[in-house]
Amino acid sequence: ALARHPQSGWLTLQLAETSEQLNSPKVLELYAAALERFASAPDEAGEVEARIRFGVALYDAGRSEDAWRQVSLLDGATKGSRDTTLRARALVYEAWLAHQTGQRLGRALRALNEAESLVFPAGPYPIRLRVLFGLGNVSLELGRYDAALSHYSRVIELARENGDQGSMALGSSNVLNARRKQMELRPDPARLEEFIAEARRLAA
Repeated sequence: ALARHPQSGWLTLQLAETSEQLNSPKVLELYAAALERFASAPDEAGEVEARIRFGVALYDAGRSEDAWRQVSLLDGATKGSRDTTLRARALVYEAWLAHQTGQRLGRALRALNEAESLVFPAGPYPIRLRVLFGLGNVSLELGRYDAALSHYSRVIELARENGDQGSMALGSSNVLNARRKQMELRPDPARLEEFIAEARRLAA
């Protein structure tokens, strides 16, 4: 297929994604080739998608500095873009990487807050969901339990509106986990009863 469509960045990207040689230099070469093809097209959406996936692959390969370099390149590619969803996707990647390293949670929170302002209330459902999950996860790591609970509750409501049972279940599980951590920090019999009642309601 690539021989028939030598300039197709999407085909190259798909080949990298479906390759069985995960984390191998060959996969990274395919991502780099896809980026070149998108840049020469030019294809803004393709370049952003490829750079995000390339960054994840670099991080998985233990090349965190190179993964962070993709943040800077995505920033340059999307900061002035009219496509707010692309900008939000770049910010979600930045937040993901900051959260993965566990050393830049404040930066992750700022990126997600900016992404939230770009895609709510009417952006595509998948990116809105990712933003809310990200906000909940980072808030939880920072010990901001009330904020985490608020974000996870919004996940449940958004997923319910879109008929997404899997995300509703995950959001409910995250609510209970946040409640448990909150109670471990601040034991309170009244909160325990509230936790049990909430667990029963979410499990119903």
